[in-house]
Amino acid sequence: MTFVTTSTSPFLASERVAGIVHAPTECTVAQAAKFLDGSEGLVNELLEAGLITYRLKNSERLVQWASLQDYVQEEKRRFAEADELFRMFREMGLSDD
Repeated sequence: MTFVTTSTSPFLASERVAGIVHAPTECTVAQAAKFLDGSEGLVNELLEAGLITYRLKNSERLVQWASLQDYVQEEKRRFAEADELFRMFREMGLSDD
């Protein structure tokens, strides 16, 4: 559960509004694919490889939301590191572009 607090809102008369937003802990493979902007096949491969955790409910895979977010952050970190390496190669004249 996530708590959200907003300060003065032009839509409400009160000065402070506090609300409770239910944050999901799991999502379907289809929802995970949409979040990753990929296919369900890709998500299933990531699940089978153990890169993202899930549980089975009946025969449906429910993706752990925190694990999905961790995977995305790790991928962003890897891409940033790769970009830095390519930048260094270009500066050293070791790149063709």
